[in-house]
Amino acid sequence: MCIPGRHLDKWHAQVQEEVVEPELEIVDSHHHLWDPVNEPRGAVSMLAKNLACFPRGVRATVLSALFPKDIIGLFGIHGLYLERYLMDELIAEFQGHNVVKSVCIESMLKPHYEKKQTAKVEKQLHDVTVFEAKETYARHQNQPQGFPHAFVAHVNLKLGKEKVKKNLEELMELNPLLKGVRHQAAFHKHKTIYSAPEADHEMLVSSEFQDGFEVLAEKGLSFDAYIFHTQINELSKLAEKFPSVPIILDHIGQPLGYGVFEGTSESTMTEWKKDITALAKNANVWCKLSGIMCACGWGFEKQKVPPNSDELVEIILPYFSHCITEFGVDRCMFGSNFPVDKTSVSYLVMWNAYKKLCNKLELSDDDKAKLFKVNATNFYSLE
Repeated sequence: MCIPGRHLDKWHAQVQEEVVEPELEIVDSHHHLWDPVNEPRGAVSMLAKNLACFPRGVRATVLSALFPKDIIGLFGIHGLYLERYLMDELIAEFQGHNVVKSVCIESMLKPHYEKKQTAKVEKQLHDVTVFEAKETYARHQNQPQGFPHAFVAHVNLKLGKEKVKKNLEELMELNPLLKGVRHQAAFHKHKTIYSAPEADHEMLVSSEFQDGFEVLAEKGLSFDAYIFHTQINELSKLAEKFPSVPIILDHIGQPLGYGVFEGTSESTMTEWKKDITALAKNANVWCKLSGIMCACGWGFEKQKVPPNSDELVEIILPYFSHCITEFGVDRCMFGSNFPVDKTSVSYLVMWNAYKKLCNKLELSDDDKAKLFKVNATNFYSLE
């Protein structure tokens, strides 16, 4: 029997910590769920069925041969996205943290990684979105605590206003938990950086994208913005044009530290901080404090022993504190980005680090409640 992420659990077990402030209520504002072996995800499912139960070394060798270096740089070599990760797996990660609700975000596990969006490809993508919508709601109904409590779906916003409207209405009928949309916009022209298949150069400011984006305001839906730090200015322009659409910046805008950006952390930080400050001036934009990813170039996934919470705080403090300063405690929220970030840190250590970070910033109990629960509850209308 294949146990999802077992090799990572052994890796994480090297770092043992007591739960910090176990009574603090948490809404995990960003996680994914997938089961590629049993879900209709095309080539991804085929690969998962053939590789998921192989020893880690064999799987790593095959993945290195099959996947371009830009994809490996973004997700790491562990291949966790080829294994089942559903609510049972996520709940098992809590380990004493008081997670009371969660928000499930669409996954990158699409049937293909083609850039050309033919009618056939678009239908495949829509079918996966419909499947995710149905399954997420079914999981909510069948899970004793009602996890997950909200769903953010993939919708191609470049299909034109009428088609986008039709697709959204279908999804809203299938899943009453639908609160927002994530059309992945992460794009960089350099070949060493893996761009989202549905993203294009300057897509956020294109009339094609904005025509569909306008429908979100009509339907009362939010937008999760998955971009790279080089695109934050584009998002600012989008936010300025559509002030009635709530937008949340995923993973603090993902400052890149791999590929062409390897070794540029100082200049990247300077650019990122300036653009975050400008973006935060838009009152309709919120920030998700998440994304301890391989793409940041912090190298956790390469360590023999994973980071503990104090080490993690030292790395993320300059980034997260800047976001909290610029957006304010009323427009920030924590999220795990699991299982993606499991390749870098354990769930236990991650949330310990978040709590320690808040204590280091000397935030009040009320402000901590906002960052860990209240803001996510309000943004995604969880009550």
